[in-house]
Amino acid sequence: MPTKAKADFIAEARKCLAQVKGTEDRFLATFALLLELVDTVGAGAANRRALEVRTAELEQRRTMAFEGAFDPGRTYRAGDVTQRAGGLFVALAATGELPGESTYWRRIGDAR
Repeated sequence: MPTKAKADFIAEARKCLAQVKGTEDRFLATFALLLELVDTVGAGAANRRALEVRTAELEQRRTMAFEGAFDPGRTYRAGDVTQRAGGLFVALAATGELPGESTYWRRIGDAR
């Protein structure tokens, strides 16, 4: 939310809450804190956490390498992509476990 829009919204909320004496300051302080956690990218902010997750996903995609059909005799590294049971899977960490049957893999599509 742009700064002016945020200020206008808080001003309007202040007018509405003026009718309820004694709770305005506490409500506005709490509201402002919650708004900052959603609207900013500072430590602990929802947008910051979303940005960190998205950045990690993009980095993983940048380092993906297609390794062909799944081979149960090998160990896959994070970012390796393999095909098994009609699906494409990316390894989230080093693993030799079956794709689709472990938390070490994420299905990213269907094999063609």
